[in-house]
Amino acid sequence: MDSIGRRVRGRREYNHKEVSPPSYDKSHCSTPACSEQVHLSLGGPGEVVVNWASGSDAVEPEVVFWPSASPSSARRARGSSNTYSQLLYLTSYLLQPPMGAPGTTPDAIKQLANTTSWALPDVSALGVPIPQGETLHGSGYKNGSKVPALGLLDYRNPAFYYTSPLIHTATMGGLHPGREYGYRVDGDTRNFTFIAPPDARKVDSPAGDPAGAADPSQVAGLEASPSVYPFTFGLISDLGQTEVAAANVRAMKAALDHASAGGGGGAAVLFPGDLSYADGWFSLWDSFGRMIEPLAARYAVLSTGGNHEFDYGECWVSYLARWKAPYVEARSSSPLWWSRDVGPAHVIGLCSYADTSDGSIQRRWLERDLARIDRQATPWIIVLIHVPWYSTNAAHLGEGEPQRRDLEALLLAAGVDLVLSGHVHAYERTHPVANGVADDGGAVHISIGCGGNREGAAFDYRQPKPDWSAFRESSFGIGTLRIVNETHARLHWHRTACESSDAPEHESFDASCRSMEPLPAGAPSPQQEGKPIGQSTTRLVHEDGSGFSWVKSESAWIVRWVGRSVAGASQWQAGGFSGLPSATAGVERTSAVPNLEESGQIVEERGGGVRPEGSYGPQARVRGTDGAGGAGGSGGWSDRLAAHGPALVLCLLLGGFAGLATLSGMRLWKRVVEGAGRTRDLEAKAELLEGTATCAEHGSLTTQYVCRSG
Repeated sequence: MDSIGRRVRGRREYNHKEVSPPSYDKSHCSTPACSEQVHLSLGGPGEVVVNWASGSDAVEPEVVFWPSASPSSARRARGSSNTYSQLLYLTSYLLQPPMGAPGTTPDAIKQLANTTSWALPDVSALGVPIPQGETLHGSGYKNGSKVPALGLLDYRNPAFYYTSPLIHTATMGGLHPGREYGYRVDGDTRNFTFIAPPDARKVDSPAGDPAGAADPSQVAGLEASPSVYPFTFGLISDLGQTEVAAANVRAMKAALDHASAGGGGGAAVLFPGDLSYADGWFSLWDSFGRMIEPLAARYAVLSTGGNHEFDYGECWVSYLARWKAPYVEARSSSPLWWSRDVGPAHVIGLCSYADTSDGSIQRRWLERDLARIDRQATPWIIVLIHVPWYSTNAAHLGEGEPQRRDLEALLLAAGVDLVLSGHVHAYERTHPVANGVADDGGAVHISIGCGGNREGAAFDYRQPKPDWSAFRESSFGIGTLRIVNETHARLHWHRTACESSDAPEHESFDASCRSMEPLPAGAPSPQQEGKPIGQSTTRLVHEDGSGFSWVKSESAWIVRWVGRSVAGASQWQAGGFSGLPSATAGVERTSAVPNLEESGQIVEERGGGVRPEGSYGPQARVRGTDGAGGAGGSGGWSDRLAAHGPALVLCLLLGGFAGLATLSGMRLWKRVVEGAGRTRDLEAKAELLEGTATCAEHGSLTTQYVCRSG
């Protein structure tokens, strides 16, 4: 017991290379109380949900939490506990993964399958009559001489039952946005901390409550909270439990710690599916919980389920018991689809493995949820799915097409900005795309399935690359999305490792690594640098020709512009708006992209091509530090947002490019080509608020945006 009467525990450090037992493993605990696998999710406004596991039913579903600035103002929250059992499922990847260490051994499986110590060798021992001269075994009798067939194991063998630890859930409510809190779960002596993320309901500490200890729902007269900007989302998917996965967890925590150290609205993790890769060997959910705890006990994780939570005997059971979603608060009937306002973004989680056809329960909920979004409170809309709709990788190619046909038009009509997915074990980012075509009015799709699971990398990209694909690489890493204001966000992807058959367990952490694949027998290796053809047993993965492969990082400015709709539906006037068709009026639209030339002097509109005479590009409405709208036309930024909504553009930034252009203090001027090479610069449109940028040149013949100091 500790000083306030709470049970204590001991532990060993997580090590994924230990053979995973078929049942919950208590060997790492020095006391029966053993509370572990602590992780956070989000509930309703002002709520953070804490989940953890324990090996003892003496542990209560209770958490103590307090403002870090006022530890004496501690409160307690009590929740609920549950446990479950499942029949083990055997996959080949458990024994022989393409990457990383095996989860168990054939001999360990045989030992479990051997029932001779308890199953009846002869049913006559129970007085059951048997034909003369025959010996009948009990139905569960196995001698364990061979590994069982892959798939669900024998339900008659109790060694193949997995019984979970107690899974505890408690909700810490009445939290003040932007406040740091400490907390401790029952059965543990460790103190964790988190920063309560901003909600659409923004509150500040009332007089007499500087530490934010009071429940804001019980206090009248609260004022608007400080700015939610910048807010950072960590992006990760298809993680598993290899050394690469563990490195990515550490890298993600370091990235979010760094982002949070600068102040602002806080941080959270978006995880579009395929978490533990337990695949029916359910104790791997426990080891996964230990691996991700340092990250997830500090930053709330919002996840959607993937095929590895659904297939392989999983059937959502472990996932739904352990990883909570804010579905009740979103008026959803299922935790498989949900939504939550998180800082400046409305985040929606959808299920790739449930009906989304017209009239389906999931689609009807999505229609209602999109209609309720307040774009002034949450100007950004981010959607999580597991199966990508836009991917140029041969792995899982086309699997998302039925859902795309069901939902893409609905999302675009609502002005969704970003669609995050996993499933394909590589990283890919698109330009704004709609209905299979690069389109200023489309959404940007980011496939972040590069977490580093045991199945390895997806190598085979299709050629030639479609116009809508902006960047792709078959390596492992993490992403961050730092939203700096209502219109600008910085996307960054950082490579941590590659798959290489020349590396131990095929996990290469060399800083200059390139993903490698085994050669077919007798095949030459013409791409092997500095080695005679045929000498090596591996070859470099095919270069996609984009010029972006094998970089250590990739970044992009994501900029939301006011006005443009899908397929040119908007009409424009210089200095303002007019003529938006009724079908698009009042809807936030996505649009393509000003890119910065390497010299840093020109920002050009992408995706426009040659516009009809008299038409103009989108008007930048970037909110400055003073909160005022951009010049030109009447009304502030929020008024124009309400009337027309922003649209999405990208500005490419490649890590390692030369010629960085400092954007701080620069202002954008629209440059209109008047013919015969003459141009004139219209009024200043915006001030970019942070950072540096380097980008490739992309052209428009009629409109440019020029970076100038005044």
